[in-house]
Formats: sequence, C-alpha cells, structure tokens
Amino acid sequence: MQFNDLFKPKWKYSIFFGKTTCVAMILSMVTLISWADIYEEIDKLNLECQAGNKQSCAKLVYIAIHDIDLEARRFAMNKLSDQNLFADIAKNDKWEAMRIMAVDKLTNQTLLADFAMNDGNKTVRETAVNTLTDQVLLADIAKNDEEWEVREAALKKLTDQALLTDIAKSDASWEMRKVKARKPNPDEGIVLNPEPVAWNTGNWLVRTAAVAKLIDQAVVTDLAKNNKEGYVRLAAADKLNDKSLAQIVYDDLAKNDGNWYVRKAAVKKVTNQALLTDIVKNDKDGEVRIAAILNPNLTDQGLLVDIAKNHYDIWAYRGAIEKITDQALLADVAMNGKNARGYAIKKLTNQIVLADIAKNDKNGYIRLGALDKLNNKSLAQTIYIDIARNDKNDDVRKAAADKLNDKIVTQIVYAAVAKNKTNRIWVRKEALGKVEDQKILAAIAKNDEDGGMRIAAADKLTEEYLAQTVYADVVKKDENNHWRLDAMNKLSDQTLLADFAKNDNSNDIRLLTADKLIDKSLAQSIYADIAKNEKDSWYMRKSAVNKITDQNLLADFARNDKNGYVRLVAADKLNDKSLARSVFADIAKNDKDRVTRIAAAEKLNNESLFQSVYADIARNDEDWQVRRTAAEKINDQAILAEIARNDKNGYVRLVAADKLNKKSLAQKVYADIAKNDTDSTVCNEAIKKLTNQAVLTKIARNYKIEWLRQVAVGNLTNKALLADISKNDNNAKVRNAAKRRLRKLQNE
Repeated sequence: MQFNDLFKPKWKYSIFFGKTTCVAMILSMVTLISWADIYEEIDKLNLECQAGNKQSCAKLVYIAIHDIDLEARRFAMNKLSDQNLFADIAKNDKWEAMRIMAVDKLTNQTLLADFAMNDGNKTVRETAVNTLTDQVLLADIAKNDEEWEVREAALKKLTDQALLTDIAKSDASWEMRKVKARKPNPDEGIVLNPEPVAWNTGNWLVRTAAVAKLIDQAVVTDLAKNNKEGYVRLAAADKLNDKSLAQIVYDDLAKNDGNWYVRKAAVKKVTNQALLTDIVKNDKDGEVRIAAILNPNLTDQGLLVDIAKNHYDIWAYRGAIEKITDQALLADVAMNGKNARGYAIKKLTNQIVLADIAKNDKNGYIRLGALDKLNNKSLAQTIYIDIARNDKNDDVRKAAADKLNDKIVTQIVYAAVAKNKTNRIWVRKEALGKVEDQKILAAIAKNDEDGGMRIAAADKLTEEYLAQTVYADVVKKDENNHWRLDAMNKLSDQTLLADFAKNDNSNDIRLLTADKLIDKSLAQSIYADIAKNEKDSWYMRKSAVNKITDQNLLADFARNDKNGYVRLVAADKLNDKSLARSVFADIAKNDKDRVTRIAAAEKLNNESLFQSVYADIARNDEDWQVRRTAAEKINDQAILAEIARNDKNGYVRLVAADKLNKKSLAQKVYADIAKNDTDSTVCNEAIKKLTNQAVLTKIARNYKIEWLRQVAVGNLTNKALLADISKNDNNAKVRNAAKRRLRKLQNE
C-alpha cells in the first residue's frame, strides 16, 4: 500500500483512518446527545415550547441553527414556524441544503421575492420562485434570470396569458421558448394566436411548439405548403383539417426533405404504397427505410418477403415477418432466409413444413425452433434424440437433451458435453451440474485438466474419501492459485492439511491450511516460519504475525522486523506494554513509511509526534492531496504560514490559510491565489473567502474569466461601485450579478 492511498477516496482500509474515525465517533457520543437521542430531545423540547416554556423554545432554535448534525437541524426546523428565523438561516447558513429548506418554509411573499430576485444561488432562487404568487414579478424572473431552471420555474407559476405571450415572443432561450409557446390554453377561453412566434423565432423547436397552438387554418395551410423548415411543415400538416392536403405534405416531406429525421417522422404518416416501396428501396438513410418497412400501410407481400429473407437489420426483417400472412411465404423465409429464419418459424403453423425443417435442416438451432412448434410430441422426442446424439454443436445437443424424457440419453449427452474440453467452460459446468452418474463424475474429478471442473465434480461425489483425494490433488498440482485455494477450503483431512501446511511452496496455502489445523502447536510453528522467512510479501508476514501467540516471538518481531507495519502488529499483541510503547515510539520517529509512522503515533496518543509527522508530510509529499490532508491536521501556526505562502498547489495553500489565526496573512494568501493560480476552481474558492475590497474590485472589473468576476461581485460592499458595474459592464451576467448584490445590500 502506498501512503498516497491513505488520502484518496477509494482507499480500502487503514488502521489510521479506521481507528481515528472510531475515536471521532466516540468523542461525538461523549460530547453530544447520541444520534438517536437527539430526536427524542427535539420532540421533548417542542412539546415544552408549545406549552409556553421559552427556554425550551430557545434550545430548539439553537439546535436548528447550530447543531453539527444537519438532519437534527432539519428535524428541529420542522418544529418551528418563525419566518424571521427561516429568513436568517436562508440568508446566512453555510450549508446550501439548510438554506434551501429554510426558503421552502417561507410564506412571507416579500421575503420570498427578495430571495427569488437577489440570491446568488440558483437553487435557492428556484425554491423561492416555487412559492411566489406575484404574476408581474414572476414574469420579470421568467424573462431576466440568467439560469434557465429559475426562468422555467417562474414560467410554470405564470397564468397571465398576456405575460406568457410576451415572454414567448421575446425570451432568448430556445429551450424556454418551446415550453412557453405551449403554455397558453384556449380551453380556458383565451384564444392566443402565436403566429408571430411561428414566423419570427429562429429555432424550429420553438416554431413547431407555436404551430401546435395555431387555430387559423389559412395560416396553418400556408405554413404546411410554403415554410422552409420541414419540422414546421410537419407540425402544420398535423393541424390541418384538410387531411388530403396533409397527406400531400407528408408524402413530399418523406420523399424530399433534406433532414433524415424529418423524413423518418413523415414516413410514419404516409399511406401511399408506391411511395413507401420507393422509400424502402431508394432512401439513402437506413432509419428512414426501416420506418417505411414498419409503416402498417406497407402490405406488399412480395416486398416484405424479400426484406425478411435478405435484410440485415433485425427491426426490418422482424417487422416484415410480422406483416407476412401467407404460410407458404413464411415457409420460404424459414427455409431460405439469411437472418430471419428463426422468427419466421415462430409464425409457422404448417406441421408438414415444421416437421421437414425439424428433421432435415442443417442448423441445429433452427431444428430446435421448429420442434417447439410441432404438435406431434412423439416425433419431436425422436428428433430431439437425434439432435442430442449427433449435432456437432454441444450447446444445441444440451438444449435438445433438456427437452428429452429419456434420462439415459440425457445423461449420456450431459456427460459428453461436460467431458468435451473444446467447449466453453460455462457450457461444460452447466452440463456437469446435470450429470448424476457417479462413475462419470469420478472420471471428471480425477482426470479433467480444469481445476474448477475437477472441484465441481468432486463436490457431487458421494464417496467423501475420493472427494478429499481430488481436492488434495488439485492443491498439489493445479497451476491456478484460485482453484488451489478453493480446493484447500474444502479439505478436512488433517493428515493432508498438515502436509500442505509444512511443505507447500505457497505461503497463501500454508497460512490458510494452518488455520484449519486442529493441532494448534503445529499451526503456531507454521505461522512463525512464514513470519520469519516470507521474502516477497510484508503483508503475508503481517498476517502470520497477527496469528502468533508466543510472546517471545512477538517481542523479536516487534524489535527486529524490517517492516514497520509488521513491527506495529507484533507490538500491539505484546503483553509487555512498556516494550510495546518503546517500539511504537521508535516506529513513529524513524520508520520510512508515513502511514506506519502515523499509526504508531496514534498508538502512543502523542500529539507532538502527530504534529511532527504531519508537518513532514505537508512539506515533502509529492501528492498534493496527501499534503492537503496533512495540512488539515496541523495546528502549528508557523508551519501553516509556511505552507500557505509556499506550497505549489492552490488547494493546499487554501487549507493552510483557512487555519491561520492571523487573518490578514490569510487574506494575502487568498488574494495571491485568486490572482495567480491557474486552476479556476481554486480561484473561485479563494475569491469567496476574500474580504479585501480593493482586490475584489480589481477582480470584478478586470479578471479574464467572466464567472469568477461574478463571484467577486458577490462579495463587494461599495454600492456606488456596484451601481456602476450594473449599468456599464460589458458582460450581461456580471451586470445581473451586480444588480442582485446591490438589491441585497439595499434590503439589509
């Protein structure tokens, strides 16, 4: 294991994190009400508060604002109804989830309007919009908010048809225009003519959504005949009362439109056989041709047979077969098709043809398909026997055997399939699972080349001694360590186990075998031998040491093993705690592996050792994630200042700066990161932490990345400056951010 793994999300396990997490949990339970009890406490406080106990009310508010458990805060907030409290949490809480929940509980329309218009978080604004009722304000948000999700939320709340029409004509976002064009509802007695939207908007999605609302047939007819956009013509044709004209439009689009997707959509509405045939044969796009094939109006049996016999696409030939009704034609496809023979057989009912295919076809799978349709079950059994005995494909033979009533034949087939070493292993194992003959099982268990097959066969043997012999032979001879370990797990013969524990070349096997020994003295000698002599794997030595009980041996490993982690495990098992502490101290000070040093320092509960280890890591490790995590653990202000000034990674510098008591130095670090770091995400975090107005002003006015300018604007406090930016900045999003910030400051 590399030390870097300690600080990465997918790192599997470490004593350090495992135990420090446990310590943190224990401390939490000591200093706070337990996770379960906090909810009982909140319920109790709520009842007392409702009864007039002001102190309980204050405690409930305190939990809602300050508790470290977000779920407890949510639970407490749900007991409260104070709109000012919700507004305070919504404005000032550091957790987005709490802000959103607080806004969701607001009912005061003035407060909601402030959040909907001015908050910098789009989800908070969207949540506020969901409870707003002011139609004019909603229209303003739907037109002007920079986030389409917020605009859409506002739009959903709008009912004023005039406002909706105005938005549909003027909004710049085509995603929104599509929704808005559909919003007006003639069923409510308001007739909206969205013709200007259809003619004047540039995006076809908006235009088709608008066309769907058109009522004037003259306008619809003109669009269907003359518009340049195929989708607009298609939508207009759908609205035509003149269905013959609609068919002319569909035919023209299906044949001539330059967009294959338009042609495909139009083809589905075509009724003309000749045109459908022409498209099937000549359209350059496969999906359009398949759409024509699947059109229920295409019924030309000759063409359908040709498609079924020769087409490469499964949807095409399946669709063609579904529309073939003549049994003779289906028989032709079943016997002579390229890809669709099996599907044709499923529709065949002619028993003579089915019997002929079942008896004589060269393809075993086709024969099986025909047999499934035969009414003559006696004939079917005869053919199944023929296939099971003689087909060249063992998959087919096994499938036929599964259908047989004759168990003798089935056993012969299953045995043959299981023995055939050219078959795929899963086919052999599936067949082996159905073999019942003990002689066949014994032969496979003794002689098969695959260890997994031998073990599977031995598992089915009724003679336990033979099964144990097979397991032992697999352990001795198989080259696949997976099968060796599997076989070892099934061994119970103590003589064989002892032999493997003493003599096997693999310490994996020896360790596993020793665990199964009844003779614990022998097991201990095996553990000691592995711990002393394993050369390649310190982890193997550690596992062996962890099983040793002899205190003298443990002391020797604790003092002398070349691997610090092995020493750590040995020392942890010592009864001599004085010796153990001296070993932990030596490892914490001198071991080369940082994970081991941290774990040893933790054993000693020595804060100064902890700090020295973390300082070394934060200064010297090559991985910035490792350095960042180490910096989070450091308390020494001088070391933190050094890291904040000098580390080459912005994230590490941010963490160190956040822990500085000297806030002026922290602000300098944030400013330097914001100006000079090449990672925009790091710059964003630094800008959020900045309070220096001069630095923020420079970023807001001059920074090269527009969205970071918005972040800086969100921290400005100079109203005149914000007013100037809101009017004169050359970027609309920056201007909007300045407007929101200015409104927020004015409302405070």
